[in-house]
Amino acid sequence: MQAFNARQISLYTHGLEPLFADISCSLSARMTGLIGRNGIGKSLLGEILCGLRAPDSGTVERRGICGIYRQQQEPKLLTAAASRIDGPSSQVPTMQTGSCLSQCLGLATRLQALTQIEQGCCDSHWFEQLNDDWQVRQTFCELCRELGLPAEPELEFERLSGGQQAKLKLWSLFQSEADWLLLDEPSNHLDRGGRQWLRQRMSAFSGQILLISHDIDLLRQMDEIWELNSLGLDSYGGNYDSYWHQHTLAQQALERRLENVDKARRQARKQAQLSRERAQQRAAKGEKLARSGSQAKVLLDRQKERAGANAAAMATRERRHQRLLDSELAGLKQQCEQRRRQNLTLGRETHGQPVAKQTLVRLLDAVLPYGSREPI
Repeated sequence: MQAFNARQISLYTHGLEPLFADISCSLSARMTGLIGRNGIGKSLLGEILCGLRAPDSGTVERRGICGIYRQQQEPKLLTAAASRIDGPSSQVPTMQTGSCLSQCLGLATRLQALTQIEQGCCDSHWFEQLNDDWQVRQTFCELCRELGLPAEPELEFERLSGGQQAKLKLWSLFQSEADWLLLDEPSNHLDRGGRQWLRQRMSAFSGQILLISHDIDLLRQMDEIWELNSLGLDSYGGNYDSYWHQHTLAQQALERRLENVDKARRQARKQAQLSRERAQQRAAKGEKLARSGSQAKVLLDRQKERAGANAAAMATRERRHQRLLDSELAGLKQQCEQRRRQNLTLGRETHGQPVAKQTLVRLLDAVLPYGSREPI
């Protein structure tokens, strides 16, 4: 099943520059990874594809229920018409300020009913709420153990760590009625164990997944990779390793073509210069013969006219060849991604000027997650 089918969608910045333009895609693979450098618009594209945002142009047809995970946001379920699903059976548990852990796990009502019955209350209301789920407390403890959470039903959601909150939100989506999931950087707050748990849950999910991530381990689970860049959206079959191999080969081939065409342009210019110099030498020789009077003027004039015509024809051919090479080079350069300059501003400014002599960031023995393990 295709979860969505997008046709020629575009999104523009406030300055009316295209963030991306005329993108067409459809989600048919079971797990697809959307990658691209920071600031290219991956999250915005994801919001358009799932229905949270409208494109400036183009259309998106959606099918089924989409579960959405975004950082610092409540998990959501959207229908194909992009409206929040109504009805308690379809909603994911509420996870916001003031919610307790049992509410986040969707067990608060049954836990309260069990507590009331254990305290001797025989009101039929509590038995209806419990719905014969006499193992609900055990279920709660098992879920807390699986998710690495303290087994405290009244623990407030905001007291959980960032990783615990992320894991809880992801769990709610995997348990939901969603037909497909949009997961935007789901592993950012997870530790190694949490990332392993996430990979397992993604593999076990029966629907389709569109993953926006820089996590190589997650991307290696994908069946297809989409790369968003300044040229558009490129699709690669296979996981991240397969994408990287295909991408590298394509880039190397493009670089070779660029080098060959540039070399041909230089050689053509050099040859044109040589031809002009030879023509000038022949013309100087003809003028010398004319001054010496050793040949008839009529013959020399005819040779001069013929030489001029040949030089003009050669110059025309050389210009045409140069234009063809210039056009080919320009076409190849258009296939190279144009990287937009990104600016990072730290601290306050006074009258448009940055504050001088002020420490804004300090790194002490910082170790980067990738590359050298030496502190910087």
